[in-house]
Amino acid sequence: MFIEQRSYYEVWEQKEQVKQHKKKPKSRKKLKQLIEIALVLAVGIIITSCYATIAKMSYINESLSKQYSQIEAQNKELKLQLARSKNLQRIEYIAVNKLGMVKPDETQIVYVKVPKVNKKAN
Repeated sequence: MFIEQRSYYEVWEQKEQVKQHKKKPKSRKKLKQLIEIALVLAVGIIITSCYATIAKMSYINESLSKQYSQIEAQNKELKLQLARSKNLQRIEYIAVNKLGMVKPDETQIVYVKVPKVNKKAN
């Protein structure tokens, strides 16, 4: 039986080639796994931020709805007060009873004649 004699350099070169073939798939596989993990993490963060934004907008919407209801009730109350204050009978009642006003006599009334103004001015 003959044993093939190879130089040390040939043996070392062959071992290095075997090592390189073994290392490349592992490093590529690890890189691929890291990329996949990063993508899954990024998608998770995006989804979580979307739900957080939706929750925040929902809270703001609810708050604005409450404010709108309060303002609407206040507006109805103000319209009611305005209608009450425009009532001529109420105005007369306040003038006579609270302010002590009286209707004028015939002698207290003075009529003033106002001349017509010609609007066509040259």
